[in-house]
Amino acid sequence: MPSWSISAEMFAYLLFPLLALGFALVPRAMQVCALSFSLLVYLLIGPSLDVVVGLAPLRCLAGFALGMLLFHNRLMLRLPRRRHQRFSANLNDSEIAKPFRAK
Repeated sequence: MPSWSISAEMFAYLLFPLLALGFALVPRAMQVCALSFSLLVYLLIGPSLDVVVGLAPLRCLAGFALGMLLFHNRLMLRLPRRRHQRFSANLNDSEIAKPFRAK
């Protein structure tokens, strides 16, 4: 039954401006709150993905909060570039890309 999922995601999207403002004004406090909330929800739910229990919308908000936390800390999580990423970045300079370049 997807209706709970759609309404939970809509609620998360409606909260986004407030959460983004909080991350901009007090980033450390918002990081702690997002992590604490997510951990608490996942500890309450456990490994169950049952949507009948009633905590499924909280699971959506916890995942949303973790996503915002990861995005906010994305610069600290930078990994070294892999070899295939360098190849794809250099693909634009190759002979293959010449016919597609704007003149």
